[in-house]
Amino acid sequence: MIQTQVDASRVLSALGKLPMAVRFQFGDALDHISLKFLKKFRDERLSGGEGVKARPGGLFRQFKRVFMIPSDTQSMGVEIFTSSKIAKLHEEGGVMRGEGGLRLAVPISASASTTETSTGAVRAQFGGTPYNRDVRPKKNVVPVNVGGQTYLFRKRKNAEDILPPLFVLKEQVQLKPRLGFYKTWKDMEPEAIQIVSDALTKAAKDAVS
Repeated sequence: MIQTQVDASRVLSALGKLPMAVRFQFGDALDHISLKFLKKFRDERLSGGEGVKARPGGLFRQFKRVFMIPSDTQSMGVEIFTSSKIAKLHEEGGVMRGEGGLRLAVPISASASTTETSTGAVRAQFGGTPYNRDVRPKKNVVPVNVGGQTYLFRKRKNAEDILPPLFVLKEQVQLKPRLGFYKTWKDMEPEAIQIVSDALTKAAKDAVS
């Protein structure tokens, strides 16, 4: 016969500590999961390849992280979201059009299919206002019309310089769904569940220590 004796006072003490321990460890797990997701999202989906090549400080900064900390642990959570229309177009696909009569400056490069399209990128690189239908030469760039298309070239320092076009101005651009925001989370879901499981185990240990 096996006899087991339990110190009831220790059990009651552990049960009293458990809710706070769970709340603390669960909050820590949510913080860890959200930061891990954002790093994975930036490294895998906003660095070119099959995703979007976002310029530093651009599209990634549109995503916000907000904690939901109600009075009960069961309703705790963290929300990662963006109100960016461009991000939604990159996620779902669709037609991007210039606003207010402006045309879009689409980068011309080997990686053009994975480069973020933005008139803001042109402003940041060359200065001045957005390029519109009445394009005027800027400080470092000159527009050239070829076959009904307007291309933007960097100004030559020497007459013999041969420079490729940097951008072509388009009325609209068809974007494919390639951001992979939800896919990134789906791929990470098993790891997130394990992080929460480990956190609950640690909470139980903290409660009885």
